[in-house]
Amino acid sequence: MWDSSETTWRDQFAVWSTLKGFSYSHEFVRVWNRPSATLYKTTGFNRKTPKKLVVLFTGGAHRMMLPSWIFLAHLPRMPLCVLLVRGREPFYEEGLPGITEDFPSTVDWIRQVAADRGLVVDTVMGCSAGALPALRAGYVLGANRRLVFGLPTLSREN
Repeated sequence: MWDSSETTWRDQFAVWSTLKGFSYSHEFVRVWNRPSATLYKTTGFNRKTPKKLVVLFTGGAHRMMLPSWIFLAHLPRMPLCVLLVRGREPFYEEGLPGITEDFPSTVDWIRQVAADRGLVVDTVMGCSAGALPALRAGYVLGANRRLVFGLPTLSREN
């Protein structure tokens, strides 16, 4: 049974992740942390530099429905960067606090982050209130994959 304390929970997860049949993923390091966005990249791939960017639109809890370190641990084992964004509700219409003012400028900012690092936006994911913005941004950014879950509603009227 999981304990409610996150430290204990993290320790229990570390033990559980070493059990036979569980493939614990590579490590990520935080490249930078801004008021409403964090960029991570993988380590342990020798000289291979990440070429793909995975963008995560979080919901109201500002995470992907579970602690970020667990979410990152379950991404495919390959060199990549992950941009986790935390926007204002509803649906990121007011942008990313401290970074952008509205949704179109958020998409432009993501495009610029990718370009500055020589990355291709490969996947855009979103959960809960971040699901609809992920679909919209993924389309505009030309992402190969768009994955959403926990979409609460398609409009504010519902």
